[in-house]
Amino acid sequence: MPTLQTYRRTAARLLGPYQQGTATAGSSTTQLEDTTWPLKSSTTRSAAYKDWFLFRPNAAAVADKVRWAKLYTPSTGKIDVDNTYGTAIANGEVYELHGLIEPYTDFRQLINDVLNLPQTMVLTELTFTVSSNLNRRHSLATAAPWLTDPDWVYQVGILPSGQTRTQYDPFSAPYRGTVRKDGATVYLEGFSANTTDTVYVLVARPAYTYCKPTAGAFGDQSGLTATETDEAVPDDVWVGWGVAMLYWDQRLKHSALADRPHAQAEFVRALSNWRAATDANFVPPMRTFRPLRYWGPVSSGRFP
Repeated sequence: MPTLQTYRRTAARLLGPYQQGTATAGSSTTQLEDTTWPLKSSTTRSAAYKDWFLFRPNAAAVADKVRWAKLYTPSTGKIDVDNTYGTAIANGEVYELHGLIEPYTDFRQLINDVLNLPQTMVLTELTFTVSSNLNRRHSLATAAPWLTDPDWVYQVGILPSGQTRTQYDPFSAPYRGTVRKDGATVYLEGFSANTTDTVYVLVARPAYTYCKPTAGAFGDQSGLTATETDEAVPDDVWVGWGVAMLYWDQRLKHSALADRPHAQAEFVRALSNWRAATDANFVPPMRTFRPLRYWGPVSSGRFP
C-alpha cells in the first residue's frame, strides 16, 4: 500500500515544481552536492532552485529535515542552504526539492486532510459476537469506535461456529434490519444471533481512520505520522489530486487579484481530476442491510 513518502512524491509531481535525487560526496553541513544532471548543468540557471525547500527525508534529527535553498551553482551541482545542518548530508543520501509546499509538516498535514475527507472512504469488514441470543439490538461502540455515521453500514451477515471467512461468504445470505445512532453510538437492530456465531459487517470508513505503521495492521492508527513508511489504503494518485485540490483552494482564497485566474484554473483542474479518481477508486457496494417492507407495492428494483 502507498506510504507517506509515496503520497508526498506523487502529489509533488502533480503539483510541480518538484525534483528528487541523491547527494554526492561533496555535500556538507552547508551544501548539497549532486554531480548528476539535472542539478549539475552547463546552463546558466542559477535562479532555478532559489527559495525552494530542500528536504532530507532520512535525516536523523527533525531539525535537519528542511532548509531553504539559498544559492544554486549549476556548474558544480551545489545548493547552499540558509542554515547550517547539525549533521552533514551524507554521500548517497536521498533528497527532495519542493517549490510550493513545505514538505515535512505542511505536506503531511495536507495528505492527512485528504485522507479525512468524507469522500475518501475505504471498504472494510468488522466482526463481533453477541452476549445473548435474545438480543436484537447490537452496539458497535466496541467493534468500531470510529463508526459515527449509520450510512457507512452496507451489509450484515453471519458465519456460524466452524465456518471460516476464507471458505465462506457471510454476505451471501444477507441479514436485514435497521442502523440507528443513539448519542455517539451506532446500533444494528432487527436481528438476533447465537453467541457462538460471528457477525460480519461490511462498512465504509474514512481512510484517515485506517492507517498503519510498518509493522502494524491497518486501523492501528489514524492518519500518517512523520514516519516515511506509514501506510494508508487509497491510491496515491487519488490522494495526490486531493492534495492539489486543497492546495489550490487555499491559494485561490489568498491570491492577489492578478493571480486568481491561474489559481482558479489550477483548482478546477485538480478538482475535476480528484472527482474522477474518487469515482474510480470508491464504488459503494449494494446496500442490503435494510428493513423488510411489510406493506406497499412490490418494487421492480433490486430491493423489496
